[in-house]
Amino acid sequence: MASLAKMLHDNGPVDGRPARGLISICAAGGQGVVAILEAYSAPEGR
Repeated sequence: MASLAKMLHDNGPVDGRPARGLISICAAGGQGVVAILEAYSAPEGR
């Protein structure tokens, strides 16, 4: 998750739209987790 967060931070938004990344972890027995991360630009003055 930290690697994806760093990549999104480094690349930043594209064409005014937030950059997105998906992490999917699957396990046996139908268990699974999905996370979608988005990178927004900080408002001016911050």
